[in-house]
Parts: sequence; structure tokens; C-alpha cells
Amino acid sequence: MRRRDGSPLWIDDAQQPAVVLHRADLGAKSALGHYDEAWLQTLLHCHPEIFPIEQIEPGFGGLIPLCRELPLLFGGGRSGALDNLFATRDGGLVLVEAKLWRKPEARRAAVAQAMEYAAAVFRMSYSELESAV
Repeated sequence: MRRRDGSPLWIDDAQQPAVVLHRADLGAKSALGHYDEAWLQTLLHCHPEIFPIEQIEPGFGGLIPLCRELPLLFGGGRSGALDNLFATRDGGLVLVEAKLWRKPEARRAAVAQAMEYAAAVFRMSYSELESAV
């Protein structure tokens, strides 16, 4: 954060003092453990309200977490796991591949990975998806 932007504050109660928020070092160990992709997946699963889903796709409403680490088959004996799977209130699927942003050049690889995962999910029958979830 640039100095001119100030410091964000956590204000929980007007009667209590505000707490200055500090940037988390995602590469460092802390009392809470290591900030890794598993930590991020759990955070997203437990708090889907983090996603500004109405800004991404109006009408989606709140997301319902279905599972983490959804096992997928890509063909040719290759397999992988989708980080997070959510459903919309209307039954649409939202696939999330969580990445800690360390290298901007990884953006293309992440998009390609997400597309491969989406293709694998949509090749599944409903019963295969239900069983995997």
C-alpha cells in the first residue's frame, strides 16, 4: 500500500477503539500457521461472501459451498483436483481455482488450468459429480 493511501482500520464497535490492519506476509509463518493455498481454499469455503459475486455475475446471489479438492479426470491418465466448488441459489456451478498471487506471469497458467478443470467438470454426469462432491 502506498503511504498516501493511509492505513485501513477494523471498526467492530463504535464504543471500542479501532484496530489498524497490517498487510499479511503470505510467505511467512505466523501464529495462525502458514498462509498457503490450502488456507485460502478453507477461507473461501467457510466465507463465500468474500466473493463480490453480484459484481461478477448479477443475479447469482450468495454462493453455497459444495466441496474443496473436487477430484477430476482429464484423460490420458491425468488427474487433478479443483480447489473449490460452489453452487448458486439457482443451481449453477461456480468453479474456483485459488492462487496466491506471487508471480504475475502465472496468470496465463492459472486461466488455462481453470479452463481444463471446467471442461473436466462438464464432462461428468450428474451422478459422477454427486459422488465426487
